[in-house]
This record gives sequence, C-alpha cells and structure tokens, in this order.
Amino acid sequence: MVAAVTPKPINLLVGSAERADDDGDRLARRARVSVGGALARTAWGAFMRAASLLAEQGKFDGFANAAAEVSSMPFFRDDLKKRTA
Repeated sequence: MVAAVTPKPINLLVGSAERADDDGDRLARRARVSVGGALARTAWGAFMRAASLLAEQGKFDGFANAAAEVSSMPFFRDDLKKRTA
C-alpha cells in the first residue's frame, strides 16, 4: 500500500502488539505511525493489575515496573527539544 501512494505519506495506526509485526521498522521509515490510545490503555492495564494485586492479595508486586519520578522528566524534556529543534 505504501508503494501505491508514494510519494504521499501513509498513516498507520498500531494499537496492539498483534498489529506490530516484523515489518514495523520498515513501515516506520515510509509511514507516519500513530499509537492512538495504546499507551494510555497500557498504563491503565498496569494500573488495574497493580490495584488488583494490592486489593486481592495485599501484594505490592504490581509496582515493580513503575518508572521512577525523576526518570520521566528528562524523557519528556529531551523529546520536546527534539520536536522544537
């Protein structure tokens, strides 16, 4: 499909792991890739798993993959610098 509309860009929505196939890198070079609400759904899923473990089993294991507060700030700052450069 990408070749058929070249040189015009194509938008590709990848909203789940099943949609992200081995050709993802190749497509990303030739298409505008959007993740839609997938990042929000991923965060919400992690929240629900952690809350369920805490409520049902009294376990804090759901916090194991949490990002440190200080580690997120450089990530967003650096991304903003790239976008405005």
